[in-house]
Amino acid sequence: MDMFNYRKLATIGGVCLSVLVAGCGGGGSGGGGTSGTSTLSGTAAVGYPIVGGTINVSCAAGSALNTTTNSTGGWQVTVSGQTLPCAVQVSGGTINGGANSTPYHSITTAWGTVNVTPLTDLMVANLAGAAALNTWFTGLNSATLTAINQTGVDAALTQLRTALALTPLNTINPITTAFTPTPGNISDDMLAALATAMTNAGVSYSTLLTSASQTTITAPAGLGAALTTAYAGTTSGSGGSGNAGTLPSGVTGKVVTMTYFCTNNPCGPYTHGQQVLFTFSSNGTLMLTAQNTVVSTTFTVMPNPNPIFQSEYQWIDASGQASGTTGTKYTLALTNNAPAGEILEVNINSASDTFLGQFNTPVSSTGGGGTGTSGQMGGAIQGTPLNLTTAVTTIAGYVSAIPVPITDGTGIAASFYFPFGVTTDGTNLYVVDSAGNIRQIVIATGAVSTIAGTTLGTTGSTDGTGTAAKFALPRGITTDGTNLYVADTGNSTIRKIVIATGAVSTLAGTAGSNGITDGTGAAARFYLPSSITTDGTNLYVADTGNHTIRQIVIATGAVTTLAGTASPFFGWGSTDATGTAAKFSGPAGITTDGTNLYVADTGNNAIRKIVIATGAVTTLAGGAWGSTDDTGTAALFYAPTGIVTDGTNLYVTDGDNYTIRKIVIATGVVTTLAGTGWGTAGWGSAWVDGTGAAARFSRSYGITTDGANLYVADTLNTTIRKIQ
Repeated sequence: MDMFNYRKLATIGGVCLSVLVAGCGGGGSGGGGTSGTSTLSGTAAVGYPIVGGTINVSCAAGSALNTTTNSTGGWQVTVSGQTLPCAVQVSGGTINGGANSTPYHSITTAWGTVNVTPLTDLMVANLAGAAALNTWFTGLNSATLTAINQTGVDAALTQLRTALALTPLNTINPITTAFTPTPGNISDDMLAALATAMTNAGVSYSTLLTSASQTTITAPAGLGAALTTAYAGTTSGSGGSGNAGTLPSGVTGKVVTMTYFCTNNPCGPYTHGQQVLFTFSSNGTLMLTAQNTVVSTTFTVMPNPNPIFQSEYQWIDASGQASGTTGTKYTLALTNNAPAGEILEVNINSASDTFLGQFNTPVSSTGGGGTGTSGQMGGAIQGTPLNLTTAVTTIAGYVSAIPVPITDGTGIAASFYFPFGVTTDGTNLYVVDSAGNIRQIVIATGAVSTIAGTTLGTTGSTDGTGTAAKFALPRGITTDGTNLYVADTGNSTIRKIVIATGAVSTLAGTAGSNGITDGTGAAARFYLPSSITTDGTNLYVADTGNHTIRQIVIATGAVTTLAGTASPFFGWGSTDATGTAAKFSGPAGITTDGTNLYVADTGNNAIRKIVIATGAVTTLAGGAWGSTDDTGTAALFYAPTGIVTDGTNLYVTDGDNYTIRKIVIATGVVTTLAGTGWGTAGWGSAWVDGTGAAARFSRSYGITTDGANLYVADTLNTTIRKIQ
């Protein structure tokens, strides 16, 4: 008996089953090495910005390009007709007011960010095998550049990480991670630490460059230890120090919970008893100076690109102005007495205020819920509750009565073949197309392109780059901002895609070998996994055919069963319990807030919660079929599939109700956000843009948020919808 029919886990009915049996594959266009019109841009720095330096860009084909770095070391050139790879050199200019006498180099295999620093220079030296890189750069030709590929660049980076023994280098790509040279930024602090370490270890840059140009990089004696010590003394290395001061006389206080979304790793947190001096204002007008005192510190660290620190603080207010007045905006700006890299804003809204801000970057917010920059978690931007009008529009794809070839294009000029999963990095959407492709949509423009997967009707399990890779009915997708992770359902594997290059590899499972085995990498077994999320360190997979939730350590590929009874035919049920004592029925959707998992338990018509630390499973809402809005188990769903969170609420694609539902996590209150549910007038499959109940969907599957809107893979309508 087929599990997809038996448990209705896909909610796509006959269409889903026929696609799986037919083994339809990917299609569409892939990325090439030639630019139409694009840009290369980045930062030139050594711990200080290189100001007024000459940037020269040489590509495998096309004319050379040049520009000059600005006051922050930034640069940008427009490329048109050039062919990757491209090498970049910065020479001349000034560093901290003195003349720069050393040229530095970088290299890229993709359009976008290209930093030029001593670290990238050392990587290029390893690739080129030449200490005299200025001579190498001058003599570059097409053959020399074409011989350099992403595999070689990655290998050089690994060599550098190993030789320098600097742990933070493992968390970022020094070439492609955008940064501004300021203390407290991890990239800049590493560069400053390198300069300090060379001085302390008595190592010249020319000696280090010569070492890097060897086949195997060996750091000069003592440099690794000196670099570790030097980095520990930087702002991001130490996490900063509090401003120890006495509280103003007559102050009053209140306890609030603050969440730091930090771009550096490691960063923070402050420890018990430290004080930070803030100046805050209302509507831009300075009001008073106050101190924020740490009264307790409990925090969770997530890896880059979005580490999170959660701490409970005492908000001190000498005048009572920031006593929690609802709807009032209070902006916090650091004084000169406060350490670098700290918080610039807080929302003061209620007795349970929540901070939503970002290190080193001013953010904007409003009272009464508001908006603000917050963190990426589980392939969604979360931290601020969404404020939606429930207006539904179509941003890409068009409805067709019959399957059509997939087409890249903009808006309705693009076409999909039953899109399933969808995720976002805040700028782009990434969509799993059941044809076997991974598609990218630029949110601002609706431009659709294919970044991985082959032509329609060609299935497989091939690891490769771009269109050379093959999938088999992929469904789920998530991102950590750098990579995509795909639940390749037909192959029963978990795949990884490097966003910058389109390189596809298999992280866990073996294609064609279904099972329930915990293990590492290819030794693990899955059975029709259909949804996936991440907290940045681990992946969490709804292993649908096994009725379980699996955990994968990203760094190692180690797979374990977090919850559920693993058995394709006998493991299903609806038991709330801990770990493997719990039971699910064809779970097809999963999301996380970093502490808990929330599962669309499709066969049980329920939304389940799992505490990650313990594996404890409870039912948050639903448990029987229907379309009733209510609280907790009194609410009814009909084959829910996709699920996402903004940190406060859950949003669910209620597949066979053709609706989008909202659940308040704290209370379990369920409402219908858009569409018309089963048993009501106008219910049924259709494609209508409209507001709230006036909108129509057709068995929508995936759902995600960029922190402002929801985006839905409207599967049988072959479109991507937006709810704002």
